[in-house]
Formats: sequence, C-alpha cells, structure tokens
Amino acid sequence: MPRKSFKIKPGVRKYGTKSNYTPEILEEALNKIRSGAMSRMDASKHYNIPHVTLYYKLNKKHIKNIGRPITFTAEGEENFQNHLLLLSDMGLSLSMLDLRIIVRDHLNKNNRIVPQFRDNMPGYEWGTLFLERNPLLKEKLSHNIPRKRAQVNREKVEQFFNNFSKESDSSKFV
Repeated sequence: MPRKSFKIKPGVRKYGTKSNYTPEILEEALNKIRSGAMSRMDASKHYNIPHVTLYYKLNKKHIKNIGRPITFTAEGEENFQNHLLLLSDMGLSLSMLDLRIIVRDHLNKNNRIVPQFRDNMPGYEWGTLFLERNPLLKEKLSHNIPRKRAQVNREKVEQFFNNFSKESDSSKFV
C-alpha cells in the first residue's frame, strides 16, 4: 500500500483522455453545455473530456466524492487543532504518536469505531496528512521545549485535562 496518495496532474498521461482536464475546465464545459453555447459532443472535442463524463455530470450520476469518507468533520479537526495548540502553549510537546493516541482515546471515549484504523488507532499516514492539513500544528509539534523552561506543573496538567474532558464531552469532534 502506498504511503501517500497523489493525483496525476493533467496532461501527464500520454494515452487516452483520462485526467487531461481539471475540475475547473470540466465546470466550464458543463456551463457552456447548460447555457446552450455548445453541444455535449462539441464540448467533449473542444475540452478533451470524454462525452460520457459530461453526460454523467449533467445528469447527476456518479456525483459522490472519490476516496474514503473523512474521519472527522472540518469543525472536529479544527477543535483538535485548537486543543493541541493549547497543549503546545502550555509547554507540553507532542510527538506524532501522542497525536495518534489522543485521537484513538477520543474515538474510544465516544464509542466510535473507524474501520480503517486498526484498533481505532490512526496510522502514521493519517497523522502526517492531518499535520499537512493543519500547518500551525506542524511547527508546534516540532518544537520541543525543555520541561524546566515549560514550567509544567501538576496543576497545569490537571487544568488541561479538565478542559479537554469538558470539550470532548460536548462532542464537538464528531
């Protein structure tokens, strides 16, 4: 299984017409067909898009997004980001494993099972893609602060976990 999925850039393939158009070009072709400026076959030849693809898009067939459904909503990921930034501001440095364990514990606490995760533990690839989607975290997770400089004490750690449990109980992460 490849570590990171990637999309083939338009025009890379030397054969066929697959992937030789961008979503913007497809949308432009569909708009011209809907307005009556072009027929479906003319748009197919002009934009180098298969006419069957245009037919399916016009008749709203195959409209689902490709790939697996996302694990958390955008709001849920933003809440994770805010909590992890708060942790970082408190001086607790996190590794990729810590991030994955926090997500696993959250899923287990909310009785949510994600079939793609083994034992409900996100994989390394999920963690790297999560950090790519949240560039602020990438910087924060990479800076390790010495415990002495961080001034972490028992009260700060308890305060964090109290805040985290309140937020996770309100189920904003789902």
